Amino acid sequence: MEVQIANSSHIESLLALATRTFVDTYSQYNTAENLRLYLETNFTPNSMANELSEKGSTYLVGFEEGKMIAFAKIRTLGTILNDENASEIQRIYVDKAYHGKGLGSVLMQACIDFAKQQGYPKIGLGVWENNSKAISFYTKWGFEKVGVHSFVLGSEEQNDFILLKNL
Repeated sequence: MEVQIANSSHIESLLALATRTFVDTYSQYNTAENLRLYLETNFTPNSMANELSEKGSTYLVGFEEGKMIAFAKIRTLGTILNDENASEIQRIYVDKAYHGKGLGSVLMQACIDFAKQQGYPKIGLGVWENNSKAISFYTKWGFEKVGVHSFVLGSEEQNDFILLKNL
């Protein structure tokens, strides 16, 4: 998989992939109404364009045979970590059709490399407390739980574990 920094030409593909992977990951745990509310707020062409141009926000996108199949959003300003020495992975997803091929690890390494290149000695993220598959993946990468914060999906407040890794 080839990983690159996203730009405005990627908005349409990135938005489609982000929507699809979010629904694939969370539809079984949340109501259709809460998913719809979340997607209508966070996954629109305008919100994606704003995120791509926002200072301190970077999307890494992964391609295989010219098709976007994975992405990660990294923040270096205004993170949930309250630590100026840490960057945050806000989203990291691989298209369901490509699961089991080690591409999540390729994308995670790209996130770590990006954080190091930007001068950050730590990287962290929030993960839904009931997403045991993701928690296991992050733990294997050396992330450790350092806190909890709330995350609102539609009209439901959920808990995310805050995980941190020294680089």
